Amino acid sequence: MGTAPSTLALGETNARLESASARRDSVLFPSDDFAWTRLSDPGKEIRLCSIEPGPEDTPIRAALRTVNLEEATRRYVCLSYSWITTCATENIILNNKSYAVPRNLHRQLSRVRALGFAQDLWCDSLCIAQDNSAERSIQVAMMGCIFSNANQVYLGVDEGGMLFQPSMLSEILHGWSCGSHLRELDPSESSFDMIAAQQLRRILSASFWRRVWTVQEIVLATEAFVMGEWGLVPFSTLVDASGAYEKHRRECCAPFIDILPKDVQSDCYQVSDHASASLMKHVNDRVVVV
Repeated sequence: MGTAPSTLALGETNARLESASARRDSVLFPSDDFAWTRLSDPGKEIRLCSIEPGPEDTPIRAALRTVNLEEATRRYVCLSYSWITTCATENIILNNKSYAVPRNLHRQLSRVRALGFAQDLWCDSLCIAQDNSAERSIQVAMMGCIFSNANQVYLGVDEGGMLFQPSMLSEILHGWSCGSHLRELDPSESSFDMIAAQQLRRILSASFWRRVWTVQEIVLATEAFVMGEWGLVPFSTLVDASGAYEKHRRECCAPFIDILPKDVQSDCYQVSDHASASLMKHVNDRVVVV
């Protein structure tokens, strides 16, 4: 699986990232005793972050190291997430110092750690010196190269809570992407697919997909994976599953949905609406999915 941007799309996206650098001008202020190691050449070097393994209820510990961007190609993963500096913060331990991050970013870092993550991670708020406006300007303008040079991009989606085991949703999305009907289970378990439909609606309606940076970062990705409380799923699987769901809901599976309770029908219809309005419109028509 992978996403392969065309040369034109890549050039246009890099230009958008450079011209949009002023939009990502919010600053995160760490504790007074934290300091980034200075980059010798901010136009060629980046910092990468390694996250230590640990139980869910322990502080996140991470360390930064400086590498040459060209030499690090395909040796790290980028984290794409919604940049929110107005929400409550949580502390992590970064380079053995306390560092406050927005709660939504803390949630994404926790999910990365839960995956048993082994590769280095690039995350803008950790890897760019937030107290150095000159470096921030240079590094934000480099984000097109940073994302396109990454091995993978993890899309951190906040979808409003997990409804069942992550592996179950992953299996259902894979089944839908391969053409399974909306109810392939025993009739006594038919509510299971409807719970999956509700979860899919939450994923597709997340504000993450309406964020301009999301489209740009997916276009640049060698491989993109959607990450949530329910686990990790290839972006192409989510696209295929949401498209297949819409087709089944409108055609062959419509009689099945029509006999469901009205509130469940509403969830089913909203999935279809979000599939076309939120994901397909903003992402799929600008990404080549292989």
